[in-house]
Amino acid sequence: MSFSKYGALCTEVYDHTKKIGDSFGGDVEYYRDQLKHTKGRILEAMVGSGRILIPLLKSGLVIDGVDYSPEMLASCRKRCDERGLNTTLYESDLQVLSLPHKYEAIIIPGGSFLLIEQREERNF
Repeated sequence: MSFSKYGALCTEVYDHTKKIGDSFGGDVEYYRDQLKHTKGRILEAMVGSGRILIPLLKSGLVIDGVDYSPEMLASCRKRCDERGLNTTLYESDLQVLSLPHKYEAIIIPGGSFLLIEQREERNF
C-alpha cells in the first residue's frame, strides 16, 4: 500500500503542530462521545503519534493503535509512556492487517484515510 511517508522529520513536525488532544472541528469530543458506551476493544487505524488515542485512553476506553510509520508509532509510544498510559501499538500496512484481537469499533480520524495515495488501494 502506498502511503504518504511519515518519517522522522514529518513526525517531528506533526508532533509540534498537532498536540495531544488538540481537537479539529470537535473530532476528539466526537469520538469520545460516540465510543463512550463501547465495552470491547477499539482500534485506531493510522494512529499517528496519538493525538486522538491518548485522550480516548485517558477517558477509560480500551483502545489499540496501528500505523504504517515506525517513527509515528515511536512518538505515540513515548507520549503514552510519559502519561503512564498502557496500550498496544502495531506497525502494519492496513491491507495485510492481522491482529490478535477482535474490535468492537475501528476508527480512522482526521482524514488520515486520504493518506492512502492510490484510490484502488482504499478497497480493503
